[in-house]
Amino acid sequence: SVIASAAYLFLSAISYVLIADPSTFGVWVVTAVPSVAFTVIYVVMFTRQIHAREQAQKLASELELANRQLSEYAAQVEDLTIANERQRMARELHDTLSQGLAGLILQLEAVDAHLSASRSEKAQVIIRQTMQQARSTLSEARRAIDDLRHTQLPNLEEALHLEADRFSKAAGIPCAMQVDLDD
Repeated sequence: SVIASAAYLFLSAISYVLIADPSTFGVWVVTAVPSVAFTVIYVVMFTRQIHAREQAQKLASELELANRQLSEYAAQVEDLTIANERQRMARELHDTLSQGLAGLILQLEAVDAHLSASRSEKAQVIIRQTMQQARSTLSEARRAIDDLRHTQLPNLEEALHLEADRFSKAAGIPCAMQVDLDD
């Protein structure tokens, strides 16, 4: 387009000299050169604007795609978080209830064995222990469910001491514990 514009400008200059007085050629130069410069600048700016608009549309579509992917990733993270929380809840309830019920079953089997052997005093002692363990298991299940309702996590050291105390009470085995969280 630059070569074509130069060729037309050259033909225009020759035509002006042939048709008009050659002494007024300066008027043609003063008129034609700014017009050509204006036209060239306008075409360059228009071309740049078109290119910028295309680039902006391309970036907007890429941004829209990235936003869509980010929304999908956020939904996946939310789904995974919910699934992990459900699994944690299931483990917590399963551990609490299955351990407690297994202990109750063992104690009731011992009661049955003592009753079969006509040792009712020993059976009554075990029944009282079984009732206490059933209450403790119910309390643990309620605590687990209550913990699931609360989002605030306890202090780690405090939680470990509470768990050690529960173990000592449930198993009848003393448990000494030392926690050093400074490392």
